[in-house]
Amino acid sequence: MSEAFTSLLRALAPALGLPEITQMEDSSCLLVIDDFEVSLRHLPGSDAVMMFTVVAPLPEKGREALYAALLDANTFFHETQGFTLAAREDTGVTLQGVMSLRVLDDGNIATWVQNFVD
Repeated sequence: MSEAFTSLLRALAPALGLPEITQMEDSSCLLVIDDFEVSLRHLPGSDAVMMFTVVAPLPEKGREALYAALLDANTFFHETQGFTLAAREDTGVTLQGVMSLRVLDDGNIATWVQNFVD
């Protein structure tokens, strides 16, 4: 497990007013912020952290309109604040972002997560 990622999680908990964050063996954790589940994962073999959440299941009908809306929202990140919306049959609609551990530190990790939740 990455010591840098573990250190970020230790700084994140008090910054967000959360209890201690438990890191799983696969270098991930699940945060619950205002009933909003956010998963953070250190990507194996890289210095990147991925953050994601499931926004909604894929609807049975109207998927074409949903896909068009997702593409529109992702264009120049104008509705996603730099994050990406995606859709897959097995996960549904997700919001996700990736950031290098070189960029994240104790002072900005909470801002990145809060921006994602907002």
